[in-house]
Amino acid sequence: MDEHKTPEEIINDNAAPDAPETDAPEACAQPEEVTAGESAAVETDTAEVPAGEADTAEVPAPAEKKPMSVRARHALRRGVAGLLAAIVLLAVSGFGVFRIARGAHEISGTFDADPGTFVQHDIVFILNTFSDPNGGSAQYGVVPIGGKLVAFRFPARWNASVKTIADATTSVLSGQSYSVDSFIRVTGTVKTMPEAVSSALYDWYTENNAYLQQIGAIGDSEDAADYLPDAIVRVDTVGSIPQGWVEGLTVAAVACLIYAIVVLIRILCGKYEQEKLPDITFELVDMTPETEAAPEAKPEEETPAAPEGTPEETPETPAEPEKSEETEDTPDA
Repeated sequence: MDEHKTPEEIINDNAAPDAPETDAPEACAQPEEVTAGESAAVETDTAEVPAGEADTAEVPAPAEKKPMSVRARHALRRGVAGLLAAIVLLAVSGFGVFRIARGAHEISGTFDADPGTFVQHDIVFILNTFSDPNGGSAQYGVVPIGGKLVAFRFPARWNASVKTIADATTSVLSGQSYSVDSFIRVTGTVKTMPEAVSSALYDWYTENNAYLQQIGAIGDSEDAADYLPDAIVRVDTVGSIPQGWVEGLTVAAVACLIYAIVVLIRILCGKYEQEKLPDITFELVDMTPETEAAPEAKPEEETPAAPEGTPEETPETPAEPEKSEETEDTPDA
């Protein structure tokens, strides 16, 4: 310690030294808190402005075509199957419905129809009948048409009518009656005459040639081919299929076609795009009230048996004190 220093200087020397000046940077300012409203506004502004192009509006992407549902695909398959079934049924029937729709060719005057023609004729006279040489229940009838003798093949359902016309013809030719009061209208297809039918018809013609000339059914020509054509008429036949089969197959084809059309219309209307509701099952619950069971009786407690040889102890009743007949002397007062 310097002896020459004054007391003030000594006090200043003992004081704490000043802190050295540092170049530490000032405290960084804390970032301002952003409120939720401001954040939403910033996000909205960012969403409105497309990335990369601020002046060009965003072009919406084309909507993707919704694929066909499973139910719609199954329905489409059913509709196509119905359409194909209708076509197949019509093909099996030989498309005979179109021949029937066009109408039959009327045979009048002369018989000059080509094989395969669907024809119609009103039969008034039947000169002869014979069974089918090929077997079966059908029969043939010889019908005079325009100076020719045409063989008609009749199914079994016409047997009664054919017999009626044949009997009426015989009655008129024999002079028993002067007119025929009935006729039958038939439709059928012209077919080439089978060999067996041709042989039977020629045999009948040879045997009855003179009679046929007498009644005026044929002329003076000796050539049988001038009067016997090489074609027959199969009654109730459209093409090569019976007319009943054609009608049945046509009805089935129309039903399949209608089904296919209905299914396709429902597909176009979006009926099969709706979700199918789940199946709801109901469970039957027995609501009959149950009767309460009677409480079971508690088993009686058995008293333990006394061991043998031990006399049973009976509870003794306390004996009442005997009253003395003698009266007690009352003490003297």
